[in-house]
Amino acid sequence: MIYKSKYHPWVIMVSALILFLLSCNKQEDWFLNVPEFKDNSILLNTKTLTDTASYAIEGIYKVTKGADAFGDTLVLKKNRDRISLFGYKNSCYFILGSGSKDSQIVLEGYWRYALNDRIGLARFAINNADQLIGGDSTLTNITIRRIQQWIDSA
Repeated sequence: MIYKSKYHPWVIMVSALILFLLSCNKQEDWFLNVPEFKDNSILLNTKTLTDTASYAIEGIYKVTKGADAFGDTLVLKKNRDRISLFGYKNSCYFILGSGSKDSQIVLEGYWRYALNDRIGLARFAINNADQLIGGDSTLTNITIRRIQQWIDSA
């Protein structure tokens, strides 16, 4: 016995399409406001970090303060003109601008949890970084310090 539907396949497809379109949210409901430091940015008075210096600070870092929020390990990677940090806990990541002033490397930008809408600002510094600024990639013990408390925007 052959089953034959009393509805034409096109009627079913058009009905399904209409139901799908009616269930969609407006795109504007999904925008995430990315915070910025703007006028009080510490990067305003710095020199652009060279590619060799950016590559010299790439690596896997052990987190001693902030591990409760971002996990005990972060991976730092240069990505085009930015520095990115990636962590396992809460699927966190940081997108940071970079610069150098005197013998210090400064990193500034925002952090975000990829699995929800939590986002905030972050600032870091590497002190006594003359060798790194010069592009020395042989250093194996680099300490990145948080400059201020986390600024949580969400």
